[in-house]
Amino acid sequence: MTTYPRSMRVTIGGTGIRWLEWGREDAPAILCVHGSFGVAESFARFAEHVCADYRVIAPDLRGHGQSDWVDEPGGYAPAAVAGDIAALVRCVGLTAIHLVGLSLGGLVACEFARLQAQQLRSVTLVDIAPALAPKAQAGLRAGFNYPRSFASLDAALAWASPDDLWTEGPALEDDLRSRLRQVDNGRWMWRADERFFAPANRALWFGAPEQFWLILERLVQPIMLMRAGRSPLLSDACVMAFAARVREPRVVTLDDAQHSIPISHPSAFAREVIAFVSGIR
Repeated sequence: MTTYPRSMRVTIGGTGIRWLEWGREDAPAILCVHGSFGVAESFARFAEHVCADYRVIAPDLRGHGQSDWVDEPGGYAPAAVAGDIAALVRCVGLTAIHLVGLSLGGLVACEFARLQAQQLRSVTLVDIAPALAPKAQAGLRAGFNYPRSFASLDAALAWASPDDLWTEGPALEDDLRSRLRQVDNGRWMWRADERFFAPANRALWFGAPEQFWLILERLVQPIMLMRAGRSPLLSDACVMAFAARVREPRVVTLDDAQHSIPISHPSAFAREVIAFVSGIR
């Protein structure tokens, strides 16, 4: 049976942030942060697996989904994006959270840890680390090779289907429907502000990995890295660097998974996340 989320919205420093919630308000909280071009719905299948025992909160980052786009300089810098998450945590009255970050969301989680580590119970990085495989790192610095729009949803499906950054089957269509919107001329466009991915912003997120490594090194809370076996983002060297630089590292690899693990493998993702967080006191 499908469990439908509560859709919520709050204005933080003049920026409207929308989020989805599943589960009881008095249950342990898992806050999930999506990646580039993503939306809160990226975690819907995961939430259905765990919401009987956990409160799942998934925001749209600023510049994504149904949250506001921003115009001010530095509006998409790590501190500004993670600052929204920190403010949201305060707004909903959370005092302890398990933080899960998919792709770019993992770097948001790192920045949140710099701002408000005292509220963290654990951190899970999903197919992301401060340093990526050389080809992936170079590609992200150069820019996201995404079409700005598609003539139809079928065209978007055809574009995404061969790529191991995406998922397969019916889940892919649901995922793209949540990430895209049809505009007046009939084309389908991303629910994301392309200025988020401007060169200056990409440099802040992907051009200085040491800033994120230093945050992870200082964290005393448990940290798990979940790697997608079919994704090109993390090399063995990346995983070894993670294991060497964080305290008591936990590494899990889902061999058959694509980059967007919560979408392509929600059951296995839920199993691993719950096995991790349930052992933390």
